[in-house]
Amino acid sequence: MSKLQHSLLLLAFTSLLMPLLAISPATRIEEQRILLKIKQIFGNPPSLESWKPSSSSPCDWLEISCSNGTVTYISLGSKNISTTLPRIICDLPNLQGIDLSDNSIPGNFPDFLCSCKKLNRLDLSWNNFLGPIPDDIQCLSGLRYLDLGHNNFYSIPKGIGQLQELTSLTIDGNSIRTIPVLEIGNLSNLEELSLSVNEGLAPDEIPLEFAGLKKLKSLSMSATNLIGEIPQFIVVNLTNLETLDLSNNRLAGSIPGGFNKLHNLQTLLLGFNKFSGSLPSESDILSSLSENNLIGRGGSGKVYRIIINPIGEKVAVKRVWNDKKSDQRLEREFLAEVQVLGMIRHCNIVKLLGCISSKTAKLLIYEYMENQSLDKWLHKKAGSTTSEACDSTPGDVLDWPTRLRIAIGTAQGLCYMHHDCSLPIVHRDIKSSNILLDSGLNAKIADYGLAKVLVKEGEPETASAVAGTFGYIAPEYAYTSKLNVKSDVYSFGVVLLELTTGRQPVIVDEQMNLVQWAWQHYEEEKSIITALDEEIMEPCYLETMTAVFKLGLKCTSPSPSQRPAMNEILQILLSCPINFPSWQESSVVLTVH
Repeated sequence: MSKLQHSLLLLAFTSLLMPLLAISPATRIEEQRILLKIKQIFGNPPSLESWKPSSSSPCDWLEISCSNGTVTYISLGSKNISTTLPRIICDLPNLQGIDLSDNSIPGNFPDFLCSCKKLNRLDLSWNNFLGPIPDDIQCLSGLRYLDLGHNNFYSIPKGIGQLQELTSLTIDGNSIRTIPVLEIGNLSNLEELSLSVNEGLAPDEIPLEFAGLKKLKSLSMSATNLIGEIPQFIVVNLTNLETLDLSNNRLAGSIPGGFNKLHNLQTLLLGFNKFSGSLPSESDILSSLSENNLIGRGGSGKVYRIIINPIGEKVAVKRVWNDKKSDQRLEREFLAEVQVLGMIRHCNIVKLLGCISSKTAKLLIYEYMENQSLDKWLHKKAGSTTSEACDSTPGDVLDWPTRLRIAIGTAQGLCYMHHDCSLPIVHRDIKSSNILLDSGLNAKIADYGLAKVLVKEGEPETASAVAGTFGYIAPEYAYTSKLNVKSDVYSFGVVLLELTTGRQPVIVDEQMNLVQWAWQHYEEEKSIITALDEEIMEPCYLETMTAVFKLGLKCTSPSPSQRPAMNEILQILLSCPINFPSWQESSVVLTVH
């Protein structure tokens, strides 16, 4: 080994040890004491059973994320917590993020959070908080993400305008009476703003003060008692918009021209208003369904690429097989896909543009995904046959930051389906071939033919038959016909293992599936690094790749109750850095129990 190689190896090894050397044993013991005290104050909920006194670091606990060996993020979403938040939480000196979403925490906004000097992410959504958001919220000047949605807050202070670092602000589903539009309009870094479902607001027009929010990617003001017309600044100033929701108001007049110039716009919801005039008509997209335009095929039909206008814009058209022997099954799948995709809109879910049903054919029309499916990139499938048309052939290896971004995008889509829809939706066939990639390699979940809408949140529903794809099917299907959202979590865990190892879901040579292989590797206490995809391994990626591998194991736990919910999974993935400017980049630490 040359001196240069030896130096590089030593540097890489040192970088891996840095997090372990950065914190003293006394600090680690103190952080563990604080967390155990928090658990006690919360009434020792069974969901935190893994929090026990030990000589190991609390960084090993699933709900805790660390940077350089010290606690930086606490994720306690959906933990059945019903007591007030303890002040001691701010005794964690390096705490940057708190997620307490989807619990039953009562009381006023915890003003002592001002003592959490490094806090940049706070999620208190879906709880029982009430009263005003305090005037001194400006003390949390480092906040970048603030979600207070679905509580009982009734006022927003003007001090909100002092949170100049905010990129995401959500206060939907409360009882807000007035909005300090001037102050919110001065939040120049804001990318996401949701004020929806605050029906106690007095009738008013869309605030002109929001014209300065030029970085906005998502604006949601559904059910906020809006009147008047849509102002022109929406299409002139907010050119980065990806999502605009103005539904369920009393907006009137004509819809302004120019929405077609918002090139990033993916979701536009204007329903249940009082608009007049006509909407732009769709071009005829069924000009040709020929083998020359074939881009994919599956158990229920073929998918074609269709050019719809002279400038070359494309859509994907799925033609469902018309086989008399399976007509009933295909009819159910066709109707399920139309029903589910017709009721949901999300930037990480493929858009259904339309459908056609006749005696001779059933057609589903989707947005076109230039980069095909994730499995073709991970497993080098450059089209199933040489006759299939494609704009690009996956050839380059997806690096780790891109894979992590795809994992986050997929998790966002599933989180929306499981937690944000009025009734939870179970996809039932999550796999890498059903994760499509657009021109920017952004993930879009596709193929909803097997999807089910649950009758009530958390209530299992009976499936008529086992659905899914071998290698991705949750083991409980072997002994029960009941399904819930945790079956999707299992399948997503398989995708995480694919992303981190580069292996296919079924390992033919070793006569086992990927989940069995990964768990065997882990239980035999082999180095996780040896399980990771060698094509993309670099020292600066190892910690987060390891964390996501462990998250994949947690998602594929044999028992559904041991699998985390999608909102927990999303928060863990979001805490992983996507960009790695140096070998000393900090990252999340996660242990499977």
